[in-house]
Amino acid sequence: MDIVKGFDGFFVDEIESAEEKLQIQISPHSKLYLLHLLKHLSESSDFFFSDVVQDKPLSIVIMEALHKNLFEKTRDLKAVGDLSLIFSGLYPEHLTRRTVD
Repeated sequence: MDIVKGFDGFFVDEIESAEEKLQIQISPHSKLYLLHLLKHLSESSDFFFSDVVQDKPLSIVIMEALHKNLFEKTRDLKAVGDLSLIFSGLYPEHLTRRTVD
């Protein structure tokens, strides 16, 4: 149990450190969402949501999600959002060089 609490503490510290470094203030709800996402990714072997994305462009995943039932739509759109957060956080320079059609 101490290890799990340690992960939570580590991620909270990292989120707060990023806030200070970037001179921004993240809402409590956003912090909680980020904390949950980071904790989930640290415990999961499916880092890229392969069951949802399956090597498709995220725009295709969004389009397909719009035609699914509510549960699948919510799951797929959440995966797209989470992946977008991950990629924009890990590779921000990659996003500035890409064009979107």
